Amino acid sequence: MSLLKRKRKRIFTIAASHYIHDVYSAFFAPVLPLLIEKFGLSYTSVGLLQVIQRSPSFFMPFIGILAERVALRYFVIWSPAITAITMSLLGIVPGFWTLVAILVIMGTASALYHVPAPVMLKQITTHRLGFATSMYMLAGELARTSGPMVILGAISLLTFEGTWVLMFIGIAASLFLHTQLKTIMVSDKIKKSPDIKDISITFKAHMRLLTIIFFIMMFRAMIKTSLSTFLPIYLTENGRTLFLAGLGLTIVQGAGAVGTFLSGTLSDYIGRKKIIVITTILSPLFMYGFISTTGWLQTGFLILVGFMIFASGPVFMALVLNASKTNHAFMNSLYMTVSFAGGSLAALLIGGFSDWQGINDTFFYATIMAALAIPFTFMLPNEKSKIK
Repeated sequence: MSLLKRKRKRIFTIAASHYIHDVYSAFFAPVLPLLIEKFGLSYTSVGLLQVIQRSPSFFMPFIGILAERVALRYFVIWSPAITAITMSLLGIVPGFWTLVAILVIMGTASALYHVPAPVMLKQITTHRLGFATSMYMLAGELARTSGPMVILGAISLLTFEGTWVLMFIGIAASLFLHTQLKTIMVSDKIKKSPDIKDISITFKAHMRLLTIIFFIMMFRAMIKTSLSTFLPIYLTENGRTLFLAGLGLTIVQGAGAVGTFLSGTLSDYIGRKKIIVITTILSPLFMYGFISTTGWLQTGFLILVGFMIFASGPVFMALVLNASKTNHAFMNSLYMTVSFAGGSLAALLIGGFSDWQGINDTFFYATIMAALAIPFTFMLPNEKSKIK
């Protein structure tokens, strides 16, 4: 096998691991109406559960430092199995605090997965990083596209309480990943690993970039979180069935998958900043179209906003990974922390405001707040395209 084919195989294998992990994490949003009914949850509680699930992500910088010193590829291999086990148990959780514990474990596995996995891509990709990150992010979006249909289909066949059997597929997938990824190193040689001073220098050098990205992601997350978490609730509150609500989630994630695939590759040619600016401007416009129309026109706007709001994911990742010549795991961990922090804050705001003003008004105000990200996009550094 040629070196190029070997690299492509590794890229697709890492992307496959992302799909396996995220297809199970995508079980949570579509079953929220069932959990709300079972435990009597408020919308604020739903937002809080999102924060709890994401809370381990705030330790990502420490995971990033560790990833620069030791091989964490086994977290990439086995985190999908842990996520599969926890999320397959949602149907039989006996109480609220058990649900909290499951989400914390799942969130920890997610944090341990998402730091080293993109760094694997960086180490095996000498050029066209946008393509590699697009494949990685595309796999995640495809997982979130198919995840709702997987869990809702399983519920129709097995009942909600019987979906625990799905965990065995994830466990088998991790066993396969072990045979494929165990030889790929995440960190450089230990003797080349950075000390705390080097990491501090890296953080200070890129603090302005990370701050800008935080504000962009926080405001954009008002739409992204509305669609990825609260869309099934929004649709069921407006008279749709649980199946149609899950289908809506599949539609928006499917559109996001297409946007994810095209944007990263396109950014290799025209630059990262242009993609981020364009998608940030168009996202609130299409979101407003979604909440102010009905029928097929509303579905069309849902596709467009899904395409735009998720398209910038691989572009941000490529931008951050290329920002520093060293400490890539640490840089990626900072990016992921910023991303999850913005999403967590958005989840709390959306949940709390939905209890106060109703979910329909919340979707409108989330659209307005998303537009506040636009001026921050012009503060991003210009980056020349890598391919002529």
